[in-house]
Amino acid sequence: MHRFAVLSSLSAIIVSFSPQAPVAHAALPTLMFCGPGSGSSEFTPGLTTTPRPTRITGSGDLGPCVGDDRVTGATFTFHATSPAFSCTAGDAEGTIEITWAPVGETSTVDYVVNRSVRPDDQMVSITKGTISQGRYAGAAFTGESVIVPPPPGACLAEPGVPNAVGTGAAVVIL
Repeated sequence: MHRFAVLSSLSAIIVSFSPQAPVAHAALPTLMFCGPGSGSSEFTPGLTTTPRPTRITGSGDLGPCVGDDRVTGATFTFHATSPAFSCTAGDAEGTIEITWAPVGETSTVDYVVNRSVRPDDQMVSITKGTISQGRYAGAAFTGESVIVPPPPGACLAEPGVPNAVGTGAAVVIL
């Protein structure tokens, strides 16, 4: 499943180039980190070693969250499509619907995910997007999930890998 783990840090400094002008300081962006979490994904059709058009759906949870005192965790559902997704790689686009706990407010994230395999055979999905609606609208969203590898040989023949589970975390840049 897609889980979101985010490795991100930010700083912002605005400097005036005029020697007489005072230096202006911008507020640093607020980072909200949620994780670890877990989730699951379903792939239609099942994933094989051959990239092909794929529909991806799933759900999961994130938490604990730190960075916004009103939010302690989240649940999410997502859907995406890809013109060429496989067991080893692929990009997809879609939306994530996040429900923040305990406030019960939602966010919609329009995202792109890139899936790849690390040298140690771990399947990783990197998710990047913008919160387009709801709580935190306009904020950047980034996540990383590590997917449990499928059983040996599952990617080599039909029906392929119909689902996956994983762990991860996310960062929202407020």
